[in-house]
Amino acid sequence: MAGKDQAELKTPQEWKAAILDDFRLLERAPDEVAQNEKFLIQVVKKEGLAMQYVSWSYRENRDVVYEAVRNNWKAMDYVPSALLADREIVLEGIKQNWMAITYASPELLSDRDLVLEAVRRDGSGQAISFANNELYNDSKLMFEAVKLNGLLFEYASDELRANRELALEAVKRNGLCLYMTPYELRSDPKLVLQAVRQNYCALEYASEELRGDPDFIQEGMLQSGLALRYASEKLRADKNFVTKAVKKNWEALEYASEDLKHDRELIREVDRQRRLKNKLSMGGFERPVKYTSETAS
Repeated sequence: MAGKDQAELKTPQEWKAAILDDFRLLERAPDEVAQNEKFLIQVVKKEGLAMQYVSWSYRENRDVVYEAVRNNWKAMDYVPSALLADREIVLEGIKQNWMAITYASPELLSDRDLVLEAVRRDGSGQAISFANNELYNDSKLMFEAVKLNGLLFEYASDELRANRELALEAVKRNGLCLYMTPYELRSDPKLVLQAVRQNYCALEYASEELRGDPDFIQEGMLQSGLALRYASEKLRADKNFVTKAVKKNWEALEYASEDLKHDRELIREVDRQRRLKNKLSMGGFERPVKYTSETAS
């Protein structure tokens, strides 16, 4: 039947066979075929995008629309707004691609379980941005979302951002989420410790008290000596403490107090660390530049 001229199509049976072979012919089919609900369902079950050639009267037919979207979520492009308020139809689209939620009616964007289904299928974290604002204060939704992607903590309401357990879930997955928490939680040792263990740069958002606690800074230094950058002024002026940081990363001396930047023993340690790094690197043939108090300025 493929390639058969439309002029050769005489009977309804010939039209149906041709349309099942090429759904675009539905646009010119006689009413006897184009207005046959049972046949239209057969067509969209095979190819949901045939919805674009379905007559307007049948685009409002729920059974036709449901089967079209079930086959191909992109058929939603051709669905009238009234049926985009049908939860089952939208859900069928979301099961294929989270972006189907962008077609949902405003009422459905307040449906927690529907939004959660989109979030679960979304690897980028964008799905939750389409939810209605009241859902950002929905504890169940936000806990599930944050468990999937810590950065979705950004969408939580102010009230939920102050929820210690939710904040803990967020920083376990992305330590930098600490900056989204209220200040009182940035003084919580357990919470901050989890954030720092995930990303030492979270120290920037810790309370002043914790940034003056050597245990917390040293926890960050397990990842990089550059954690010294976030230490209190007192710790950055502590030679023994700065030496530990420099041994982890010679560039940490940049964050030491002005006096220690010119300390001869520390400068020698920097030179030693740079030479060691040069030897271990694959391209370590260049002569390292000697570190002096002038290069520290």
